[in-house]
Amino acid sequence: MWVKVPTLITVGDHDECDPSLSQEMHSKIQESRLVIFPKSGHATFVDQPALFISSVNEFLQPRK
Repeated sequence: MWVKVPTLITVGDHDECDPSLSQEMHSKIQESRLVIFPKSGHATFVDQPALFISSVNEFLQPRK
């Protein structure tokens, strides 16, 4: 395993790069979180900006 830090993986459910690849990446990075955005392509931050921002904020400042 190469990545040894918390990692946020985001992907759109209509991404040109199949979401299954992101799921595989998630399975190989121990401290990763995978967020699949509905009705979104490759540019999740454009297609779902509010959901993207909230996902990043939650990842950076998790609730305790």
